[in-house]
Amino acid sequence: MIADDEALLLEEVEKRHILRVLEREDGNKSAAARVLGVSRKTLERKLQAWALA
Repeated sequence: MIADDEALLLEEVEKRHILRVLEREDGNKSAAARVLGVSRKTLERKLQAWALA
């Protein structure tokens, strides 16, 4: 079983990776979602959860 602090660490790694890809794609969410292998809607939901959308 994963401890809460480990889960938070994983979420932080995910957040940093997504933000790096977004930066590399010059803020283009459709392009970033394509690179990340997720839908644009999924990317939007993650950004909203982090209050970044």
